[in-house]
Amino acid sequence: NTYSPLSLQILQASPATPSKTAILRVSSFSNQELSGIGGDFANFLEKSFENLKKNQIENLVLDLRNNNGGDD
Repeated sequence: NTYSPLSLQILQASPATPSKTAILRVSSFSNQELSGIGGDFANFLEKSFENLKKNQIENLVLDLRNNNGGDD
């Protein structure tokens, strides 16, 4: 696994029962850190919410642990 300050994980209740919950992890809002990995926060959010809609996710957990903020 490589580190990414941005990730979306759709939780699996069981193989036969799709979950309605996802976790959106945002470990950094730093433009420098995101650009260092080729990240584009707006694009990441757009794709994430398209994925949430496609998978009919009803519950979203926003995980901001280890997030020290960002820069202007």
